[in-house]
Amino acid sequence: GLNGILADEMGLGKTIQAMAFLAHLAE
Repeated sequence: GLNGILADEMGLGKTIQAMAFLAHLAE
């Protein structure tokens, strides 16, 4: 349903933010 899609997008956004943060720390 729509709620599942929104939850997936929010989770994906947080995952991307976390990966970008870790990549920044690794530099």
